[in-house]
Amino acid sequence: MPDDAEQDKPRRGRKPTGKRSDPAYKAYAFYLPNEVMDAVKVAIIQRHYAGDASDLTEELLRQWLAEITPSQ
Repeated sequence: MPDDAEQDKPRRGRKPTGKRSDPAYKAYAFYLPNEVMDAVKVAIIQRHYAGDASDLTEELLRQWLAEITPSQ
């Protein structure tokens, strides 16, 4: 049961949106060297990539899975 402090917090006036509140998504943690992530952030901006690092990671993992999964 929420305590009084939690009940007194103002709530945002909008519905939760995005991956964080989407039940189809789950947060995962993994380790990357700092220089790799820094280069990814720069490349996303320079190339005007439509998504973020999460979108890019998903795209690359899906491509990799398609490559290694035998076609039926």
